[in-house]
Amino acid sequence: MLHRNGRYELFFTNADSRQRTGIARAESADGRVWNVWRNPAGADRAMDLVLAAPSDAWDAPGLETANVLVGHDGVLRMYYTATRPCAAAASRSREVARPVCQAPRADQRSLNQAVMLKRRISSTSYVFR
Repeated sequence: MLHRNGRYELFFTNADSRQRTGIARAESADGRVWNVWRNPAGADRAMDLVLAAPSDAWDAPGLETANVLVGHDGVLRMYYTATRPCAAAASRSREVARPVCQAPRADQRSLNQAVMLKRRISSTSYVFR
């Protein structure tokens, strides 16, 4: 949770109506009553995500556990945990839970990779790279 410009900001894990797991955002004046961010270009019926992976990305199965830090330069940097599916998982489309690859110890970083987003976050535009 951040406190900036007299308001609280919270980035949290949630899912949209397409069942994509990603990062959502809420804002509060007092820390008790929260307003969830809605996309002005077209709100999702379940939850608008400020950050979700494209369907062909390595982290497409889901983003979670966002941590946002404010740098000395005023830029917000988000770190998140993500997973990627095993090649064998693609043939198991009927399973409720998608298996996650078991990687050798040396490759564990690629499964829970922290990604730094350097894009400045404003209250009206959430464009992440």
